[in-house]
Amino acid sequence: MRPIMWEFKEKSEESIIILRYHRELVDFLEHRLPKLTSLPENVARREVGIFVKELRKHHEEEEETLFPLALKADSLYEKRIRSD
Repeated sequence: MRPIMWEFKEKSEESIIILRYHRELVDFLEHRLPKLTSLPENVARREVGIFVKELRKHHEEEEETLFPLALKADSLYEKRIRSD
């Protein structure tokens, strides 16, 4: 994350938002998932469906935005270090 913040300040907030989603993933897996068995089946299915939809969106955001920025930022950072 730091190389993105150094090299692409204007994109760093978007990257932080993408990375923050990992906290939501942990929250779902640790807190919500264990409670699904106590919910009516249709409600539990809907919860899992929403989770899967959001997870797919998150992966797309990582692939389209975060990972390419990280690669570019790392490359620029490495070039700067070598030239110093």
